[in-house]
Amino acid sequence: MVDEVTPDDVKKKLDDDSVQVVDIRQPRQFQRGHIPGALNIPMNELPSQVEEVDWEDEVVVTCPIGQSSVQAAKLIQSFEDVDDGTAIASMAGGYQDWEYELETASDWVATGSNFRDCHRNRGPVDYPTLLAHGLRRSLVEEGVLAPLFG
Repeated sequence: MVDEVTPDDVKKKLDDDSVQVVDIRQPRQFQRGHIPGALNIPMNELPSQVEEVDWEDEVVVTCPIGQSSVQAAKLIQSFEDVDDGTAIASMAGGYQDWEYELETASDWVATGSNFRDCHRNRGPVDYPTLLAHGLRRSLVEEGVLAPLFG
């Protein structure tokens, strides 16, 4: 069984930096707006990506309306590479009920030419770090971030 948490609870956990948010929507939806700091792993890529993720102690899975995130959370729980102590939940109501700030792909790009100062002033950021935080390889391939990586 997968627990469900409210968007208000997710926001509080984000403010306390105590949760990892996994957004299972497709990259284009994710780029238009996502919960700040969310990791984008589309539902169809979960099986191939689960080993690549450094799972934190508490994970909340999000989707448009809170239904497919329940299935994705069950799938994540079933993987051997996810520690038994990892608490995995679904965000009830999904993005439909999220009333807080959303981050977009453009929020990750520095306002000026110094790329190393982006990512909300958390320190130097490189291409693998961006990928780890949910910016999909397609952003570079589609030219959205191409100037930053030559």
